[in-house]
Amino acid sequence: MSDLEKLSTVLNSELEVILSNSDGSDEVKKYLKTYVRFSLLRRYIKCMIFVLIAIATVCASIYYIPILNWNASAIGRLVLIKHVLPYYDWQHLYKSRCLVEKFGDGKTTSTEEYNDYGELNRDDCAVCENLVSIDRVSDATFGLLQDVYLSRDHPVIINDSHGIWPNQPDVLEDFIEFLLSSPNLKYSTPCNIGTNLVQIRDDSPKLQYLLRQTGKVESKGWFLHFRNCDFEAVKASRATFSLKNRPYFISSHLPPFHTSWIILSKHYGMPIEKRLPVKDLVIVLQLNGQISGRLTTLRHCKDFCLDHNFELNAGEALVFNAQMWNFYYRNIDLQANLTITFIQEIHAD
Repeated sequence: MSDLEKLSTVLNSELEVILSNSDGSDEVKKYLKTYVRFSLLRRYIKCMIFVLIAIATVCASIYYIPILNWNASAIGRLVLIKHVLPYYDWQHLYKSRCLVEKFGDGKTTSTEEYNDYGELNRDDCAVCENLVSIDRVSDATFGLLQDVYLSRDHPVIINDSHGIWPNQPDVLEDFIEFLLSSPNLKYSTPCNIGTNLVQIRDDSPKLQYLLRQTGKVESKGWFLHFRNCDFEAVKASRATFSLKNRPYFISSHLPPFHTSWIILSKHYGMPIEKRLPVKDLVIVLQLNGQISGRLTTLRHCKDFCLDHNFELNAGEALVFNAQMWNFYYRNIDLQANLTITFIQEIHAD
């Protein structure tokens, strides 16, 4: 018997009792309204309890099951980067402990300034105050990198990180076709685009369009950097670049990179260095040509720690923690047929 039939049976029996004991219709109407209202309210409460249990179960599964937790976190980052960032710059809130800004007379001590922004304080800056240069290592293991460098937020360069892209005369056409061979990359819409190929206005162009522009200004020199924000493009770049250029020192326990960057340039001298808003554990892989750059500490440690310049040759990688360092780059190799840099951002606790 269905719920509706049970309700109908109960109402009929109750109605018979009322009719046998009362000769007025008002009492019947009043009772029926009260009974129906109570039945609907009870069903609504049961439905709400079921929905809340289902939501709690999904949230608990995402929180406690690692693969669900990682995928939800990656999708959330991509949504923030691709759909929220164009309308609201939330990057200053990324590491803040307090999302409510303090307002006062505008006068704060240095200690108050550090604590208000939340990421670091004077004690956190102790790890870099005596750092004078970026170490170079070879035959490195991730355990070595973690124990000696990453645990202290020290950047490091690995000299023999990965395979290089052959610097052949047609390297530009070869690499462009390599990227366009993946439909998920070809038709993706990248974000954080910087280039002199086209004027980027409100709507970001497709990657295919950007790459095709390189052939039109090849003789004049150009540069292009972009971030893979589309989820399918990120997955495609994981498969595409891991096959040829996966660094040997990356531990298998680390999750795949959740976003990636590609920097390309040809015969382009940069008068001004470019800053990339990288996040988390960052691995900069130089695939072809040479690139130079600078790591600067976040504003909280400016008074305590030095900036560090670096140069990367093909086959070398720079590893650092973006919670401590800002990343700037400049192309200095004007002779290379194509300068290629690939950057991975990995969420590593």
